Amino acid sequence: MFCTSITIPNGVTSIDKGVFQGRSDITSIILPDGMTSIGAFAFSYCTNLTSINIPDEVTTIGHYAFEGCESLISINIPDSVLSIGECAFFGCSNLTNITISDRVIEIYGRTFLGCKSLANKGDFLIVNNILYNYAGNAASVNIPDGVTTIGYSAFNSCESLISINIPNSVTDIGLFAFDQCTNLQRINIPASVTYIGLFAFSDCSSLTDVYYGADEISWKNIEVDSNNECLQTANIHFTEPDKSEIKVTLYGKKLSFDQPPVIENGRTLVPLRAIFEALDAEVTWENGTRTVRATRDGTYIELQIDSNEMKVNTQIITLDVPAKIINDRTMVPARAVAEAFGCNVSWDAENNAVIIN
Repeated sequence: MFCTSITIPNGVTSIDKGVFQGRSDITSIILPDGMTSIGAFAFSYCTNLTSINIPDEVTTIGHYAFEGCESLISINIPDSVLSIGECAFFGCSNLTNITISDRVIEIYGRTFLGCKSLANKGDFLIVNNILYNYAGNAASVNIPDGVTTIGYSAFNSCESLISINIPNSVTDIGLFAFDQCTNLQRINIPASVTYIGLFAFSDCSSLTDVYYGADEISWKNIEVDSNNECLQTANIHFTEPDKSEIKVTLYGKKLSFDQPPVIENGRTLVPLRAIFEALDAEVTWENGTRTVRATRDGTYIELQIDSNEMKVNTQIITLDVPAKIINDRTMVPARAVAEAFGCNVSWDAENNAVIIN
């Protein structure tokens, strides 16, 4: 016969690892005020657990804490919780509602894997702009704007999924994000994506077309971890590059600027801070004299706005085009600066690009 409820006595501040693991006789648990942590595997495979209160003082929910609690339907995570462990709700297949505060600092991987009924924004569970879980059955999905990361196993085994559109806000596609989406055929990946994690597209055997929001050079700059063979065999459709755009690549990676580079008198000017930071140089700005100073590996350079002279250690170099202010951005000559720091610089006329190595 099932217990209707277990009440943990006052004064208990934590549930230790695996204390109630596998207790299929438990249907509900009442935790006391003052409890601060729920340990790993604490309630895992309590398969008939339908309700539990989490006190306001709890800060940590451990790894696999509620794994396999297939009868759990709803749970409220109080604002006090800062960390939710790996696979904490793994396999809670009937969990339809979970409230999580944006105060959570850390949610580990696979936390909601197998929670096919769970969502908090339409069919999506999103916390702090990270998409942790998709619970829908649609063939075509548009991920909401504002999401920056597609989390660990977020779309794992979504066999209904045929096509998906990723918004420009996304920069990271996490580990196993689309693992075993065996019917996924098409995906739009924006130019904003810089990282595709391990096994992100593993076993996506039907994936034939990837529509990428930039050119082939930018695609090659994405950090793609191993075991994403489906991306190697799919047709990658690149967006035609803007022929008027002036590109700058550093060691093969395309640089991004808030103020586009400009060409004056045959010389490419780029935003000061962006190029110096890309070169790992330390930069200072003296507002009174409008002077830029930067150091890197023992090399010191100094430029003054509208001056044709650049100081490199003790040597004075004459510039064809001086540093200048454009749209409230300090622009400096890319070739002169990069060569001063020992780089090789060339111009790729076909791709309208400055190549720095």
